[in-house]
Amino acid sequence: MSIIIDYVTPGTGATAAFHVVQQVTIDYRNSRCAAQLESFVSKETFDNGKQPVFSQSIEFTELPTADLDPRAYAEQKIVAPADDKTSPTIARQYFIGAEIAE
Repeated sequence: MSIIIDYVTPGTGATAAFHVVQQVTIDYRNSRCAAQLESFVSKETFDNGKQPVFSQSIEFTELPTADLDPRAYAEQKIVAPADDKTSPTIARQYFIGAEIAE
């Protein structure tokens, strides 16, 4: 799965349009999890094995339910509406309303 939205990366100013959750870390003790989101120029650059132009961690203050895949949970939370306050990560605001694609 992937997240589709134009995002201007802070370090270079390059626009990345294709984003993939590469890792989800779950902290059961503190009821938090974090998704490592990698941003690519396009789906083609990802498919061709190119390196991401940006990578960032987006945190959430709750855990995925037992019946939900952690990656799917992270993707849903990253694109969730602005009134979903489960992420203290400021950069999440740039992904609100993005499309989740296969």
